[in-house]
Amino acid sequence: MEKLNKEKKQCSKQVYPKEQWGSFHGHQCRITKNIIMRNGKSYCRIHDPVREEAKRQERQKKWDKENKKSREDSLRFFAMSKACQGVSTEDLETIKVKDLLELIRGEDI
Repeated sequence: MEKLNKEKKQCSKQVYPKEQWGSFHGHQCRITKNIIMRNGKSYCRIHDPVREEAKRQERQKKWDKENKKSREDSLRFFAMSKACQGVSTEDLETIKVKDLLELIRGEDI
């Protein structure tokens, strides 16, 4: 599938400048070295669809790993809020103090 082409070809990817008004005026990527042919189209190594997909999946895995703890904390807080509905603040504080004292003494809750 991957084939390095030695002919003078240009990457077929449409790119857009990052400047404010440049995003409306795209142009063809100007890279002509190390062109890879995929499904009849030519791509540079930067815009190679297989490489782009691999990088996207790597970023997604990193994001999932970093945000897993945040999601778990949110779910835990939501569960605690639901469990405490209808219980007065005084009762909650009494239970909390009692549990802390038991933990300090080394007793099981």
